[in-house]
Amino acid sequence: MRTLSFVPLSADEFEEFAARQADANFQQTAAMGKLRRRSGTKVAYVGVRARTVPGSSVADALRAVADDVEEMDDSPVDDETADVEPVGDVEPVGDVELDNDAESADDAESADDAGLADGAETDAGLADGAPEAANVPAEPAVRDDPIVAAALVEIHGSGLAKFAVVHDGPLLDYHDAPLLEFFMRALTGYARKRGAAQLEITPESPYLVRDSEGRRIRPDSTPVTFAAGNAMPRRAKKSAGKRFGARVAAAADVATDATGAPAGTTGAPATGASAKSGTSAISDRPAADFAGLGPLRPDGGTVRALERLGFRHGGFTTGYTAIPRWRYVKDLRGIGDEDELLASYAKNTRRNVRIANDSGVTVRRMDRAELGTFHDVCQLSCEKQGFTNRPVQYFRDLHDAFGDDAEFLAAEIDFRQYLGTWQAKRDRFAADVARLEESLKTAKYPDTVERKLAAAKKTLAAADRRVGQAEQYLADFGDTFVAAVGLFVWNGREAVYLFSGADERFAKFYAPTALQHQVMSECVRRGVDRYNFYGIDGVFDDPSDAGRGVLEFKQGFDGYVEELPGEFDIVLRPARYTLKRLAHKLLRR
Repeated sequence: MRTLSFVPLSADEFEEFAARQADANFQQTAAMGKLRRRSGTKVAYVGVRARTVPGSSVADALRAVADDVEEMDDSPVDDETADVEPVGDVEPVGDVELDNDAESADDAESADDAGLADGAETDAGLADGAPEAANVPAEPAVRDDPIVAAALVEIHGSGLAKFAVVHDGPLLDYHDAPLLEFFMRALTGYARKRGAAQLEITPESPYLVRDSEGRRIRPDSTPVTFAAGNAMPRRAKKSAGKRFGARVAAAADVATDATGAPAGTTGAPATGASAKSGTSAISDRPAADFAGLGPLRPDGGTVRALERLGFRHGGFTTGYTAIPRWRYVKDLRGIGDEDELLASYAKNTRRNVRIANDSGVTVRRMDRAELGTFHDVCQLSCEKQGFTNRPVQYFRDLHDAFGDDAEFLAAEIDFRQYLGTWQAKRDRFAADVARLEESLKTAKYPDTVERKLAAAKKTLAAADRRVGQAEQYLADFGDTFVAAVGLFVWNGREAVYLFSGADERFAKFYAPTALQHQVMSECVRRGVDRYNFYGIDGVFDDPSDAGRGVLEFKQGFDGYVEELPGEFDIVLRPARYTLKRLAHKLLRR
């Protein structure tokens, strides 16, 4: 039988486990732990180790726990190997019992910001009022026992305002019911003992995969069950090059923060599928095109399982949320080179990539000293959209925490190249005009030649204007100018697009499009099959929606929509939670 143990993990152990998961993401990494710690948040890595013991019984497992718990109670998290400030000791747990003891204000503060004192009595009790624990055996972990679940846990605030968060996690198989119950009960007990009034989680496990327009996909008669990361079925490969339609993709991008949404926006609860959201429509795309990308039927089982464990579901929201519930993703499986990648885009986006290339736009990596420029370009988009930018120090901290996995990129216009390109074009057009003028002298059908000549003169005049514009750019901005920036974070399974900004004066250079194409091309070169555009607002057929421009820009690259289950929370200390809500209500008056 399998026995489970809730244990502290080092940063290296956590990172190794997280990188192998189907739902691996940048939020659940040791690098993010470093970034959170720099901002003053207390973090810890916790997990579950599993052991299969032939012939053992529940009683045997519990006796093993009883023998070893006393020895492990005084074992703190190893600060050096964890590389983060521990949030107290992590105790192995057996059958989790309800902790219904009345709490006082003094007791609520007994677990201070540094964790429990060595030797303090510990438990892994669930929140008051939660359902009783299942009979899940557990025993102290052996170092070599495999890790089967893990989380980067953050403890925010102090006093009444203290709460725990797991962003884009925890990482585990949410359909393994005994493991899910064991880990969630241990995690809630851990957060409660650290003084948190509530625990918030946002599982990264997909709820539903939709097509690029947000439409439901009609599953085949046999449900698609390919695991994420498996090879694409042959029939899906055949259609990989046909996945683009006529969508406008020239909309300017906007600055986004690490939530994947324009800074300062929040989502509103949705009452269900509506005409406005477009989520009730059925796609005309075959299910084979989406094989292995996620569930084609809603994964209501995960939502119900968490609710049974006492979590409250925040609802199936639309709009931008702190951790985006709606993602736009590009499937790169079956794309072998940059030409095939370009062919997969919508027609207008292919054109914009070529315009950027012909206009002297090149993409390069920015170094740490240039993050002030990165911040300033993001600020341009924030001001246009009415959002709040991140401080430059945040970008520096992120750069330092993620190292080479965080690419701050600049799409830079080379105005000398741009001038040279248009001078060459002007010379060709001038030659065309001269040829037609000479032809007109002896033309058998002069009317036809005159029409061609008039068109050629218009083209030449337009080229003259572009040459003049390029010369003015050189005079005003020098040889090169950063027209757009973006931050892209790499992890094992994907590259994620997190922040961006663009100078609207140079919109016709399509620098944001060049950035996206560059990173997806690098994905193809590295063999990374998934490019994550991150947040969209989940509204697909309302042309007046505030997120429409962002959606259409991303749709131009022809991806698909990944809908996540959303936010869940559980109250751990009801008295403190009630006081906190009351204080917030009074402060808003």
